[in-house]
Amino acid sequence: MRTTAQLPPIWTTPTLIALIAIGCSSGDERLVELSRQSADRQAEQNRLVETNNRQVLEATDKLVEADAKSRIENFELHRQIEAERSGVNQQRDALEQERRQQLAIAIQSSPNQSRRPPALSRLFCRYSSAWSFFEAFSTNQTGKRSRRS
Repeated sequence: MRTTAQLPPIWTTPTLIALIAIGCSSGDERLVELSRQSADRQAEQNRLVETNNRQVLEATDKLVEADAKSRIENFELHRQIEAERSGVNQQRDALEQERRQQLAIAIQSSPNQSRRPPALSRLFCRYSSAWSFFEAFSTNQTGKRSRRS
């Protein structure tokens, strides 16, 4: 197993410098002042890093909350769209059923004994049948609706 060397804490270097400066009896106040300034600078940098870390954590929390909120809104909008689509499909199916009933009534009340629909009605039936087939085929490809019976 590989062992990694751990670095000493940040405050140990300025403390060692200060102890060496205090331990030396050279009487050189410049060295003592330099070690104090170094320790002060290091403490200020530590405070700045801590403040920065707090700000990053707060921003991350806000980002996570905003993401969760947007996902919920997206889900709700998707549900609304699906509900509207379902309503439109039901209306279309009702119109199709009504159209077929009217066509059946028109065929039955036709004076033509052969019971063949007029040319315009046949064209409408073919167009409607082709449209229904195309619609059923395209919705089966997406997996959203099954073919009507």
